[in-house]
Amino acid sequence: MSADWRRPALPAKRAVAPKLLLDEHLSPTIAHPLTALGFDVSCVRDRGLLGLDDWDLMEWCGKEGRAICTRNAELDPSFRRTPWQPKRRLM
Repeated sequence: MSADWRRPALPAKRAVAPKLLLDEHLSPTIAHPLTALGFDVSCVRDRGLLGLDDWDLMEWCGKEGRAICTRNAELDPSFRRTPWQPKRRLM
């Protein structure tokens, strides 16, 4: 009989938290608890991106591998028109 079942299991790979960008209307104080939880958080203000158009922020996030955290309701319709998503057709 093999004793392989007695060997310790390989350690599980640690999950990678997403890299986030907080939009300018969200308080930078949100970054502190998120960072404590292991998230890589940047703020628009700290990156010198204040006042940028939503499209420009989306492009920056794409280049940096970050997801944008926003409460901007206007961002959603713009996001649906990004070139990397297929066009939706109504039938």
